[in-house]
Amino acid sequence: MSGDWVGADACVGVWALQSSTVTEWGNISLCDAEKRLLANALLDLSNEWFILLSETCIPLYNFSIIYTYLKGSNHSFVESFDDPSPHARGRYNPEMAPLIDISQWRKGSQWFEVDRTVATHMVQDTMYYLAFKVFCKPPCYVDEHYFPTLLHIKTSSLIANRTITLTDWSRGGSHPATFGEADISEEFFKRILDGQDCLYNGQNSSICVLFARKFAPSALQPLLHLASTCQWSFCSAFVGGGLIEVRASSGDPAKVWASSGGLAEVRASGGGAVEIRALGGSLAEVRDLKWWSGRATMSCGGSTELRASSGGLTEQRC
Repeated sequence: MSGDWVGADACVGVWALQSSTVTEWGNISLCDAEKRLLANALLDLSNEWFILLSETCIPLYNFSIIYTYLKGSNHSFVESFDDPSPHARGRYNPEMAPLIDISQWRKGSQWFEVDRTVATHMVQDTMYYLAFKVFCKPPCYVDEHYFPTLLHIKTSSLIANRTITLTDWSRGGSHPATFGEADISEEFFKRILDGQDCLYNGQNSSICVLFARKFAPSALQPLLHLASTCQWSFCSAFVGGGLIEVRASSGDPAKVWASSGGLAEVRASGGGAVEIRALGGSLAEVRDLKWWSGRATMSCGGSTELRASSGGLTEQRC
């Protein structure tokens, strides 16, 4: 299985495995495929971030927001956690000691988003790879433990210990839920996105996932319709070059219109106040905004209240 270049634009490239080798769910062959994808993508020195996605994944935000979120992050996103249950520590094989102690054993999602430094560690490793190949057999599943354990040992300070690809395991079973046409609605996205809470560059953030899975082909048209109207429980956009979150305080969606100069207008569809918060740092500048709700607040470390004037708000510095 080899990585071949299949498409690119000025900002992003796509690598796919076109010459095939058999892979098996839960087998180290999946990690082999991921390593070869990374190895081929690393050959292009302009590539800075590497994101593992499948055909059932969708983005939850536009490209500019995803790019800025990743490029501004101080950490790679690899889920890696300690779980004492039979489904995690219970899979540890004592034969792995002393190379891997049970206290170092980790579990996590296979869906990662990593920078060049972390990607290089993933590709270069042979020592830990061999231990997993020999000693991690079902019910130990290599794709759930190899990279989380390796990166916990080698690069723990460089990963956020969380994935930014949302997967729904609430229905139980060995595989996550698959969503089809009947599942897609504004309420659906409100349910999966509201209430998110995580750390981004050491600060609290309510934007914790950028992708979601698994979505069936039948979900495509309702997803495109929903995206065109921005009818999630909140939308995100750029103001003054920074990534911000726009939320209607009434709980209703906030409408966002983007222009070439950034965010052009913000309107709370519920008629209430609109709250704007900078993600991962203070918002330095707000330019050329028209406030349809008449009042808004901006949090720049402390809280700053912004009020619309007859000419609209033209500039506010924190």
